This record gives sequence, C-alpha cells and structure tokens, in this order.
Amino acid sequence: ALTSSTDDIPMFTYAQTAQMCARLLGEQDKLIREQYEQLLTTKLNEQYEQFVRYSHDSVHKNPSQQKLYHFGQQQETENTSITSFSYVS
Repeated sequence: ALTSSTDDIPMFTYAQTAQMCARLLGEQDKLIREQYEQLLTTKLNEQYEQFVRYSHDSVHKNPSQQKLYHFGQQQETENTSITSFSYVS
C-alpha cells in the first residue's frame, strides 16, 4: 500500500535553502574579514614599533661610530677601496 511519509516532504524549498546558505556564508565572510583586519592591524602596529625602535637606536647610537658618506665618495675598507652609495655606514 502506498502511504505518504512526512520524510518525503521537503522542509524548505530550494530557494529558501539557497537564501539560508547565502546568509550563513555572508555572516562567515564578515567574521573572517573582521578577524583579518584585526590581525593585519596588530601586525602593522608591531612592524611600526620595530621601525620606531630601530630608527631611535640608529639616531641615538654613539656619534663617533657613525661615518657620513656622500654618493660616489670613495670609502676605504680593510683591504679594498669601494664607492659608497649610502649616507650612513
């Protein structure tokens, strides 16, 4: 005997299912973007702090250890003479 079971009747239409999936994916996308932005901000702040420390240390190191060179100026090393293309070595 043929009987109709409630298991055969879909609970949602395909359109409803697609809408639910799209909404859930949108929520997940938003969450991932927020996490990414937070991580990126943290990493950029860390990088900036390292740059500031390096710059501070570089500016405040013993001036007698710094030698200033101009572009193209000959720089003497232990065994060779090279042309320097940096301001501070």
